[in-house]
This record gives sequence, C-alpha cells and structure tokens, in this order.
Amino acid sequence: MAQPSARHERLVHRLAYILTQLFKGETLYLNRLASEFNVSYRTLLRDFNERLAHLDLEHFQGGYRLAGGSALLRTDSDILQFANITHVAQLFPVLDRKLLSLLLNRQSHESPYRVYHSPPKALPSPFGGFAIVTQAILEHHFIHYRHEEKMYRWVSPYKLTYFDGVWYVCGVYKGSIHAMALLSLQDIEQTSRCFYPDNAITQQIEEPTFIQALAYFQYIKGILHPTQA
Repeated sequence: MAQPSARHERLVHRLAYILTQLFKGETLYLNRLASEFNVSYRTLLRDFNERLAHLDLEHFQGGYRLAGGSALLRTDSDILQFANITHVAQLFPVLDRKLLSLLLNRQSHESPYRVYHSPPKALPSPFGGFAIVTQAILEHHFIHYRHEEKMYRWVSPYKLTYFDGVWYVCGVYKGSIHAMALLSLQDIEQTSRCFYPDNAITQQIEEPTFIQALAYFQYIKGILHPTQA
C-alpha cells in the first residue's frame, strides 16, 4: 500500500495538472485523464465534482472545461505574477518564460524538482476564513473575529503568513502588531470599513526574525501587553 504522503503527492500533481489545463482553456476528458494518471474513472469524477466543485465548469463535447472557454486563458505573465505573489519565485535562481516553456511544453508530467517544507498541520478551508482574510488583505478592510472567549474587533489584516505548518493572520490590533493562528479563529467577518496600511509595519512582519517567532507571539505579547493578549 502506498504511503499517505505518496498518495497526497500524486493527488496534488494530478489536480495541479487539471487546473493548469483548464485555465489554459483546454477541454478535459475523464477517460483520457484516467488512463494518463492510472486512476479510475470514479476518482476523476470525484476530482471534478467534489475537489474542484468551486470552479465554474461546464460540459462541452463530452468533456469538462471552464465556463466561458477561451476567455479564461491564463498567460505566462499570470503564472509569473502568481509565483511572485506567493513568494515561490524566490526559490529559483531564475523564474522566467524560458523556464516556464521548458517545464510546461512537454508531454511528460514528471517534475525535475522536489521542494520540501513542512505540510500544514491542518489545512484551512479555502472557502471559509482563509478566503475572507485574503480578500480583506487585498482590499484593506478591517476584520472581526473571535478567539476562544474573546472577540477582536477592527483588526487590520496585513498578511497571511505560513510558517512551520501553520497559517497566521498578521496585522494590527489596537495600535500594536498582532498575530494569531488562522485555525484558532472563529466567526471571521470582513467589515466595509477600510484601513491604510503602514509600510513600516509591512516590512516588520515580513522580517525573518518576526516570522520565526510567530509560534511564541501570543506568549511574548501577553508578557509585554497583558491587557491586549
């Protein structure tokens, strides 16, 4: 029996390929994918009907494609922008169109790379708090949330930071830098009120020393500012 990590890798690879092809405007056929990835037709049905249910898919000539077809084509610029936004680009000596062409314009799906980092201890739902906080950060909106028995209101979210298997919401609360594990938060709500980001704070929460101390942030803050922890 394959180890869970190996099964997970194959699943991630398969879904990444499916998403890439869909966003390139391709129409995908389950029988071909089943043969290509050596999985059952039922497994592919689950991929499309459950794991990718959030996508706006349509049936077209016996296959699946994104609704709107070629209007949703993604370009090399989109891929490079995504790599920069998620800080993946910094892992490579160079990440440009030449490398993208070398990797993507091939029949083989074998990867020449293996980048390892600690997997999430628990994966947040892509449609719950993760999406709400992501939108609030991009649009500079305050958020409210509850942690244990305390309600935190008018938090300015600056970054969702992933470190050592945990996603943290980093920002400002009552004038001080604030950080909490995303999965410990409940009743997350984006408000209609905007805040103005401070570049100095952004730089501070992106410092490696700050990120490496995130697991101990609440403990340290509780000592320094007991009324805000």
